Amino acid sequence: MFEIDKTRKHFVPKLYLRGFCLGGRPEQLYVFDKEDPQAAVAVRSIDNVEVSRDAYSSANDALLQQREDQWSQILTALRGSDVAELNEFIANREASAALRAWLARLVVDSKLRSRGFREQMKETSERTRIAHQEMQEATQAVLLRRFPDSSEQLQATFSVLRKMSGLDNDRRYQALMMDPFLRGEEGERWYRSYEEGSWRFDEAPAGRKFITSDIPSNSLLLGPEPQYRNWMWFVMPLSAELQLMGLCGDARVESGLAPRVGEIGDREMDLANVCVYKNAGRFVYASSEAEILRAIEGSAG
Repeated sequence: MFEIDKTRKHFVPKLYLRGFCLGGRPEQLYVFDKEDPQAAVAVRSIDNVEVSRDAYSSANDALLQQREDQWSQILTALRGSDVAELNEFIANREASAALRAWLARLVVDSKLRSRGFREQMKETSERTRIAHQEMQEATQAVLLRRFPDSSEQLQATFSVLRKMSGLDNDRRYQALMMDPFLRGEEGERWYRSYEEGSWRFDEAPAGRKFITSDIPSNSLLLGPEPQYRNWMWFVMPLSAELQLMGLCGDARVESGLAPRVGEIGDREMDLANVCVYKNAGRFVYASSEAEILRAIEGSAG
């Protein structure tokens, strides 16, 4: 349980990023760094973006690889399907139950495993690590007072424990203690809340492209007021041409298909891409430089 995967992997899987690559250049995409806004939008290989090393425990990484195999098949099928047919299928909760189960995990896990989200949680992780370390030090002090003849052995034992559990290194601690997916009954309830929502697929209109980021999916509680506390909305671009969104909790409707008034047009595309841009931790990815520039401009307005 204390081993960390040291192989070269990706926080955002390449199987996902391929949906946002340049036409005719299937392994390259446009990248913008929000922390360096003066720099130009650059073209990068998906091999060299979102690279992770020492990011997850070996056990968690093995589970992620299993899920990625299934997600790859699902994304390939979705990206090659007619959107009207997808929405007709997703409207039938019973028929689409298996697809919903896998996509719910894709939506939730894509955020939890992402570098952007983990960076946002870094301060919380550091506070937790310090509290854990202080508790261990207090325990060690008590045992040393109680068993002074075993002080050398106790100090050696606690030194090993600190190293194994990452208490001497915040990056290691985060890799070991921050799960890239949800666990237990509470986790399953959370996944089910997504599965049971009202979903829909949206297709980018002609000439437009969806963008994505280092936090590929986003969920939002729709209000702090008591009547809206259990209302949730989520959105995740699945490719430059396809987006998945949903209403969960009390926001869901009876149909498995989330409602939309009218066709998605330039205004809706602008809102979707600005939302992705604003919620990105640091890096924004797209198959279109113009869409990134348009999102930057729209976020400033």
